[in-house]
Amino acid sequence: MSDEDRNQRDAQLRDAVFTRLLEEARSSAGDAIAGIEDRARVWFTESERAFQEQLAGVRHDAMEAVRADRAAFNAAVAEIDRQRTQAGVLSAMMDAAAHFAPRVAFFVVRSGTVVGWKARGFQNGLSDETVGQLATPIAGQTLVGEALAAKSAITSGGNTGPDELSFLGEYAHPQAKRVVAVPLVIRDRAAAVLYADSGAGEELDLQPLEALLRVTGMAIELLPIRRRNEHPGAPGLQPPRFQASPLQAVVGAEASGVPEEVPALPREELESPARSNRREHLDAIRYARFLIADIKLYEPAKVADGCRRADLYDRLKDEIERSRTLYQKHVSPLITAQVDYFYAELVNTLAEGDSSKLGRNSPWSSV
Repeated sequence: MSDEDRNQRDAQLRDAVFTRLLEEARSSAGDAIAGIEDRARVWFTESERAFQEQLAGVRHDAMEAVRADRAAFNAAVAEIDRQRTQAGVLSAMMDAAAHFAPRVAFFVVRSGTVVGWKARGFQNGLSDETVGQLATPIAGQTLVGEALAAKSAITSGGNTGPDELSFLGEYAHPQAKRVVAVPLVIRDRAAAVLYADSGAGEELDLQPLEALLRVTGMAIELLPIRRRNEHPGAPGLQPPRFQASPLQAVVGAEASGVPEEVPALPREELESPARSNRREHLDAIRYARFLIADIKLYEPAKVADGCRRADLYDRLKDEIERSRTLYQKHVSPLITAQVDYFYAELVNTLAEGDSSKLGRNSPWSSV
């Protein structure tokens, strides 16, 4: 065999060996890569499963917290509803407010001054016994003064100035990181204000406190109606004067017989009722306002969608009809025959003043 043939054979042999080694390497690498892919797939699957389980746990805890808060709010409303005195209503409100905020204090308006009435949750000495010593002019630049003037909630963060909390006097410290003041509005008057803060925590949910004060205001407005319904033989509709109530000044305006203006109504013009049944008209207005506000409070999403799509009645038919039945049951037929206050409040409060937003299927569509 010549040298050339021998060299050619050796080259072919080297090529064959190299090709085989390369194929073996590729096969081994493929197996290794496949193994890595399999292990990664298992790891990711297990991680995803663990993540989903953890997420489900968080969702469950969140839902349980929401249910607990909703149950607590419903229990608070029921307790307020059971009261038949202003002092009872306000005490029930304070007990409920203490569930939704670590520290709360209630101040009433008296002759241009806010005076402390009750306090819950403070560890710095502020209590039912000491809060009565606090009195601040409403005109001052305080958090509660601003809320009373605006008739709406005022919130502030950790940079609240000393003047804003001066109504707390020596009990303003330690200062919380989140503070709110929510007014109690009765017959369109800011009669009192609830102060609440986050205590040693970071967060404070304003929504349940606002809802609680709205319910409280409506409950106090409805006390005369309930007295009439529960004691139909009692003369007149004047509310009793409760000596323990901190809102006597507000009650006094009604008890004195000073006439109140009946609000204007859409599509109907109310002739001035005789003085003998003027109070019944006002009570009917307040009851309608309470029923419609209750719908708006518990079904905000449906109300918003119904206004946007002009089909409020279709979306809230059950709630509206249930409230209308209650209205017709508790309001004198002599009143309902004259003016439909329920419809007026339905348009003003739910339909944003536009009756067309009730929809074509509304029983008032031809009104």
